[in-house]
Amino acid sequence: MGSWGVPATMRGGTVATFTYKDVRMVVGELDAVFATNIVDALHSRGLREPAMCRSAVTLASALDNAPDLIVCDIDLPGLDFCAMAQDIRHGRLGRNPFAVLIATARPSTTSDLTPVMRSGIDYIMLKPTTADQVLRRVDGFTRARKPFAVTDTFVGPNRRTIRRNDGSEDDLMAVPNTLRLKVRHNDRLSLVNKVIEVGQRRMEARKSQTKVKSVARLTRRLCDLHRHGALADGLAYGEWSRTLIALMEKSAEVVTEHRGLAATGHVGEIADCVLQLARRWSEFSCRPPAVEVVLARRLSDALLGALAEDRAVPGIAREIAAVVDNFLGKEEPAAIAG
Repeated sequence: MGSWGVPATMRGGTVATFTYKDVRMVVGELDAVFATNIVDALHSRGLREPAMCRSAVTLASALDNAPDLIVCDIDLPGLDFCAMAQDIRHGRLGRNPFAVLIATARPSTTSDLTPVMRSGIDYIMLKPTTADQVLRRVDGFTRARKPFAVTDTFVGPNRRTIRRNDGSEDDLMAVPNTLRLKVRHNDRLSLVNKVIEVGQRRMEARKSQTKVKSVARLTRRLCDLHRHGALADGLAYGEWSRTLIALMEKSAEVVTEHRGLAATGHVGEIADCVLQLARRWSEFSCRPPAVEVVLARRLSDALLGALAEDRAVPGIAREIAAVVDNFLGKEEPAAIAG
């Protein structure tokens, strides 16, 4: 039903109502009048006892209570807002990476809002604004929110308007919305902690997968540069060097994360083969041997398949790794000029 507080659904004998009474909210705001107006507006929806913060220290403490909604001024004293947003999203700060995060800002005091918009927030509101406008925006997040872009370095609502068609859309995932659950499905409050727990587990798995995909993409980029014979060109060689450095860094991270694990140790073994090749190439003053480039491409394909849920995959991956180890240990082909 449409009116506030009137039963909307019936499940297993319990009634869900549209109310904010179970929502945990944090308000980080120096303007006491503005903060009070927001809280009063949400009070009419049933909100009770929000945490009011006037500094980064009190904000950090309030986040330990796993809020569902955060409204915060980007200029709160002592706060590095962009770092805070990513700390929340990665689970390094607070206990709900999926909280709806609304930033507020005064354009006159902030010259560039682009970093804030890309920091992992759900929305930014420019002051002066009214509590009613904030309320309408918050209500909107009880209906829907954007999927999150999830990589090992960034987590937050996706802001792409055009698909890249390079496989990076695989990094998008639907995430829990505890604000929606508590407002529209409050007959399921017992599930909130489990929803957050499962969401975090899936997000960590996705972050791990994106590292593996990054290694594969970087390897393929090097193969493309080699195939086009562009390494003699200064700009192309610069891209080759940057990509090679990034590949060594990412593959080393994958090796560290997976080496020795019963379930995914094979992933680390293949990544280690890629790392050995990359280090080898970094010592060449000219193009690496074509046979090694072909090998690298095959390794990137093997790496992408290494996380497949197939009992045969780890064994196959280890066989590939053993062949590569043997090749690198016994073969020393000279680098060939372009």
